Amino acid sequence: MKKNRPRTILLSLTCLLLLAGGPLFAQVIPEMVFTNAEITDILVALSSATGKSIIPDETVKGTATYSFKDSMEFEQGLQIFLSTYKMYYRVENNVYYVSRISSSFNDEKGLISMDAEDVDLAYLVRAASKTMNLTIMDESLPSGKLTVHAKDMKPEDFLGMLLAKFQGYAVEKKENYFVIRRLAADGSGFVSAAGLNEKNGLYSINIQKTRFKDLLKSLFLKAGLEYQNFSRKDQILEDLRFSDKTFDQMLRLILEQMNMDFSRVGNIYYLFEVSQRDITKKYMTTLVIPLVHVSIQDFQKILPSELASSKLYKFNDNDNSIILNGTLEEIGPIQDFITQIDRPMENLKYHLYTLNFLDAKNIKSIFPPAFRYSEPIVIPGSNSFLVLLTDEKKKEFEEFIEIADRRPDSHFIRLKYIKADDLLKTLPPSTVKENIFTTGDPSSLFFLGSDDKYQAFQQELALIDQPIPQIRYQLLVIQYNRDDSFGMGTETSVTYPPQPLEETGEPSGKIASLIGEFGSILNLNFDILGNFGAEFASKLDTSLTNSDAKVYADTTLNGISGQEIKFQNTETTRFIEVEPVTGSEATTTKTIEVSSGLIINITGWVSGNGMISMDVSATVS
Repeated sequence: MKKNRPRTILLSLTCLLLLAGGPLFAQVIPEMVFTNAEITDILVALSSATGKSIIPDETVKGTATYSFKDSMEFEQGLQIFLSTYKMYYRVENNVYYVSRISSSFNDEKGLISMDAEDVDLAYLVRAASKTMNLTIMDESLPSGKLTVHAKDMKPEDFLGMLLAKFQGYAVEKKENYFVIRRLAADGSGFVSAAGLNEKNGLYSINIQKTRFKDLLKSLFLKAGLEYQNFSRKDQILEDLRFSDKTFDQMLRLILEQMNMDFSRVGNIYYLFEVSQRDITKKYMTTLVIPLVHVSIQDFQKILPSELASSKLYKFNDNDNSIILNGTLEEIGPIQDFITQIDRPMENLKYHLYTLNFLDAKNIKSIFPPAFRYSEPIVIPGSNSFLVLLTDEKKKEFEEFIEIADRRPDSHFIRLKYIKADDLLKTLPPSTVKENIFTTGDPSSLFFLGSDDKYQAFQQELALIDQPIPQIRYQLLVIQYNRDDSFGMGTETSVTYPPQPLEETGEPSGKIASLIGEFGSILNLNFDILGNFGAEFASKLDTSLTNSDAKVYADTTLNGISGQEIKFQNTETTRFIEVEPVTGSEATTTKTIEVSSGLIINITGWVSGNGMISMDVSATVS
């Protein structure tokens, strides 16, 4: 034992040092950013970062977007975050409990205080029970969220305040607990035997206020029938007054209050929920109104905006009719409007007009506002149309046609360098396509417009109608064969003739020597000597003479600016490949083509300042 004692003391000291070293986590919140994150996840991250125990209750739900600043003190940061999202916390035994409900109870005075934002009633009752340390019994509390800010209230008053929004519930105070129950069916405003009566198989009801399920139960008990209710809905019904209805009629009237319906199978009634639209369908009226004097198209144009957005009608273009569907109250305004509009036309006659220059199919687009609702009827195969006008409007309309239907100002234009189709693709700013009419000749067109507009077009056209610059390419392609003994040096010698040219009539020795040195390159179309100088020319001539170089291409190509030109010098070799057939002595043959040679693509462009730029791509195979 004595030997083990020092070891035990050492172990104890180690534990004390660890404890004295302080907490393993920081007491400040590091910088954290959350975007649309669950609140519970944010609290878990906060707990992990600070080493604090944080426990949320069942009321903590939803998402949040929040940013914690770096090095913020824990409690300050937690309080700011929770208050931002209407939450509270309390600390017990160094544990932080988070909730949307903050409640306290004064034991001396027996008063409760509570703060909560948008919390379910059931959670509020449960929190009150726990805070007061009292049992609160209930019978299926209604669903709904409340915002509560109560201070120093008696328990029974507090519970009554919570239930004030929900009718048909009462709080009963017992000696050591509270009971929340639904109001029973009695004679004080709720269904009673005097409110629901049956005589000779007919039912009458005269009730100021009752609960739906209580009334339903009383009705079936009085009729001696069975039912199955598939809905959990329940609410207070008020001011029910029905007389001498059969059982099915009375039941349907009651169920309509709850957006419900029934189906009878045998002697059992099955009750179920339906949409309000399904309930109101039986009260809908459908009318088909044919239009006699007005077309559907004209009717749509003059339909008032307050009626145009309605979903109570549909148009049938096939038989020029309107289909109305709705209650009589809903479709009444539209029906009245149709009656006022669809009347025989008075003092209106059809008048024929033939156009000389305008197109009858497009005449409607230029009608002035006074004739906006006049619909022209174009006569097929002609440039004429009919329009319905009064005698007063006829004169005004003829004045309009006389002004509008006149010969347009046209000018013939002969293009010098560009085509009419190319001009239409890039029209100058002063002109639109409607001013230009092409002919069968791509180098001519007609311009329709005023003289001023024509002059402006001519000035801009002079800048556009210019010849496209042409480019001539001199192409020389040399193939070099390089090896270790290849050299580019030159040795030239110049000899002088004993007699000058005037005496002998022959070229001097100097000129003859130069021709001998550059004989190979002087046969080329490309001016090597003039473009690259004598030294390069001499080297190339030596390479061509020694077969170290070969002329692959020596030609001249012509193209226009912006257009790609292609040079191709290839040859195709075909050979037969024989392959044995596996497992047999037979063979198969196939022809293979191999193309080899040179392909060059050149795209040149001449700038406005005369500079030439080129894109060159070459392929050798």
